[in-house]
Amino acid sequence: MKNLNDFILNFRGIFLLLFVMFISYTVANIFLSMELNDFLKKFLIIVICILFLKVAASTSMENLVILLILMLPFPIFINIGSKDVGTTNTLAIYLVFIIYVVRKIIRKEPIFSDRPLFYMVLFLIVAYVVSFANTPWFARESALRRFSVFISCIIIFYLVINNVKTKKTIVRIIDAMSVASFLEAIVVIYQLLFPTKSSFLQIFGTKVIDLDQRYSALENLRIAGTFGFDYEIVSEFFAINILIHFFIIQKLKKSFKRKLYIMNLAFLVVAMISTGTRGGIIALFAVIMLVSFFAKKNLKITKNFILIFTLGTLFFGTIFFFSENIPYLKNLYERFTKTEFQGIVPDTRIVVWKVVLPIIMENPWIGHGPQAIGDAKLVRYANPHSMYLYYLFNIGIIGTVGVLCFFGAVFWRGYATIKRHCDNEIVFLTIVLIGAFMVFVVDEYKISYQRHSNMQQFVWIIFALIVSLSRVAGSGNGDDSKIFKS
Repeated sequence: MKNLNDFILNFRGIFLLLFVMFISYTVANIFLSMELNDFLKKFLIIVICILFLKVAASTSMENLVILLILMLPFPIFINIGSKDVGTTNTLAIYLVFIIYVVRKIIRKEPIFSDRPLFYMVLFLIVAYVVSFANTPWFARESALRRFSVFISCIIIFYLVINNVKTKKTIVRIIDAMSVASFLEAIVVIYQLLFPTKSSFLQIFGTKVIDLDQRYSALENLRIAGTFGFDYEIVSEFFAINILIHFFIIQKLKKSFKRKLYIMNLAFLVVAMISTGTRGGIIALFAVIMLVSFFAKKNLKITKNFILIFTLGTLFFGTIFFFSENIPYLKNLYERFTKTEFQGIVPDTRIVVWKVVLPIIMENPWIGHGPQAIGDAKLVRYANPHSMYLYYLFNIGIIGTVGVLCFFGAVFWRGYATIKRHCDNEIVFLTIVLIGAFMVFVVDEYKISYQRHSNMQQFVWIIFALIVSLSRVAGSGNGDDSKIFKS
């Protein structure tokens, strides 16, 4: 009972924010879905923004960042007339940024910190702006909306690194990510069990759809939850969160929180399998083994850990290879066993890349602007199914080099934190988050996270946490208390 009470006390802020979020989402989505003329809808959006600013102004930045994380799986798409003007997630990030800037101005503090990273980010913004020169007029509206999402990623990156200054705050952020992943897993599992009765969840602003009636027998079923039909992106979202849960459970020891993390891990595994996606599973297992091997000393991997991982792998492997008779696993089994490769690349990707590469080469240096290929060229494939090719299409070779340099700088910050051998808990958290970062960079060779605003924002939070840990380790501002009790 003591563990339960401690858990509730530590998480009460997250529970309260979660309750407020769902009530607000339900009310906002009901109003925004009403058949109103454009003027009334614009007026309603302005009123909601003012109310949000009023409430948020009296809330700490730490809690506002947590609220943004809890909102990630549930974007409400805002439409005025026939125009898609973005999501509530992106809008909320801009509104929180206004509060952040005002507070910094009042306190006469710098708005942005960490100059080396700031110059890299500034270079990326310039690369995006320059790329608009090659964006056709009919695709400008789509490009501007996508550019605003990129700016929101930069904003949430700085909101995290400038307001997360202790180990405990970082753990609170990770706990909020755990809650967000749990909510997404619940939606996916519900859709798995009731594939033709899911649309009622849209009352919370989710993009959950009723699947075709042929899926009622759970045959060849692939689930994407609030990501529409984007199974691969939601699979990567689960893979990153599974890895984080997998290692943090080892540190939590005996506590009520550990039991919740274990329960959530089980939900995440079921949800990930239900996406029917190969790449995320392969990337996850490869990175877990890689991180476990190279960081076994820092992670303090025990014999029990190795035994549980081995037995778990054998258990799921046995289920998988006998899954031809399990309807909702049959599709995943066939996708693994019947995949054909050209070199190390699945043949399905080669088909898409052959269409995309000639289009990229039309403007190889500065790109075509932040748009979908389908918007710009009216071709069948709206995206190139590779983050790296998507960046080449959007901002060209020059901008893509800038992105890779930024990724490298984030990784180097984490590596430097580990090599410093400072606080063991900071080293542990850095290793886990670098593992999540590695799942992302590996899996993205054949998918593109740019397709979803909330996935982009989630990944940039991972970047920010790695940088925050390096800043906490370097400045000594973090508290000395233990966050993982033995």
